[in-house]
Amino acid sequence: MAQGSSSPGDGAGNLDKTFREWQDDGSSEVATLGGVYGGANGVNHMVLNVRDMEKSHDFWTRVMRLEHCGTQGGPGQPRFLRFYRSHGHTHHDIALSPAKDPDSLPIPTGPLQTPGLNHFAWTYPDLETWKQQVRHVVDTGYPIQFRMEHGMSQSLYVRDPDGTVVEMMYEFPEERWNENIEAALKYRRVLDIDNDPDYFDPKPEDMPLFDENGLVEAS
Repeated sequence: MAQGSSSPGDGAGNLDKTFREWQDDGSSEVATLGGVYGGANGVNHMVLNVRDMEKSHDFWTRVMRLEHCGTQGGPGQPRFLRFYRSHGHTHHDIALSPAKDPDSLPIPTGPLQTPGLNHFAWTYPDLETWKQQVRHVVDTGYPIQFRMEHGMSQSLYVRDPDGTVVEMMYEFPEERWNENIEAALKYRRVLDIDNDPDYFDPKPEDMPLFDENGLVEAS
């Protein structure tokens, strides 16, 4: 077996020890490949273990408007997966698998501070498409966590039926935030659906802009 690999039977109890051994032996310097950290293009897909396949299917197709593009196995079989995609140029963006013991953990309702996934984000190709999705989610009546303007995006947050926070985001053009990424990451403004006119219709010229000194105040 290659160094650093593990067999399928390895228990989770060995995970911390294995990581610590690797950490002690490794370099703390960040390696780049062709100027890109890690060399990867980004996240390709995610698989979620869910409590109720039908409730989750309804959320991902009706609220998030993904296409159910394939199924592997079926209920009661050792392997049961449903696959979903956001456009026709990918095999899948997300897959659902039934949790082995769905009642073992309560559905989270407060801040996500336990180990594991905090939230993940769906990005939209342009501002108009993102605005259409925000209006669609509001029109379905699905509960919204909050709407936020970040230093690099307009975002809407909801929870899926298992309590996982899902972000829908439109990312600003790179020139608005790349001069000062740290300042852009620190910036956040929560919007109110009743009192902020740009909740549904933010204007590109009013979105945050950063230079080497920080946020550029609107004139």
